[in-house]
Amino acid sequence: MVLSTLIYIALVIIVIIIIVVLLRFLFNALFAIFTIMSTENRCEHYARTNEDVNPKTEGCEECQVEGTNWVALRMCLTCGHVGCCDSSLGLHATKHYKETSHPVMVALPSKQWRWCYLHKEYS
Repeated sequence: MVLSTLIYIALVIIVIIIIVVLLRFLFNALFAIFTIMSTENRCEHYARTNEDVNPKTEGCEECQVEGTNWVALRMCLTCGHVGCCDSSLGLHATKHYKETSHPVMVALPSKQWRWCYLHKEYS
C-alpha cells in the first residue's frame, strides 16, 4: 500500500514537471512570435540597415578623443560610427543618433541585439 502511494506521488510529480516544462516552452514560443511580429509590424528601419558595415574604430570615437572610459559599445548600422552606451558618461551612441538621425545601432562586440532609437525597441 505504501509503495503504491509512493509510485502514485512520483507519477503526479512527473506529470507536474512535464506540464511546467510544456507551459514554459509555450510561453517562450509565444513571446518570441509576439516579439518578431511587433518588430516587423512597427519598425521598418531594421530591414534598411547594413549588417555588413564595419566599425570605424575599436572603441568609442569620442571617448578616445576625450580620454574617458566607456561601459559598453554600440555601432551605428548606417555609417559604422562607434559610440558608448547610455550607461557611460558620454552617451555618445545616442548623441550620434540625435545628430545624424541614423535610427539603428547594434551592441558590440557580440552583435546579439539591435536597437531602433526612433521606435525605442529591440530586435
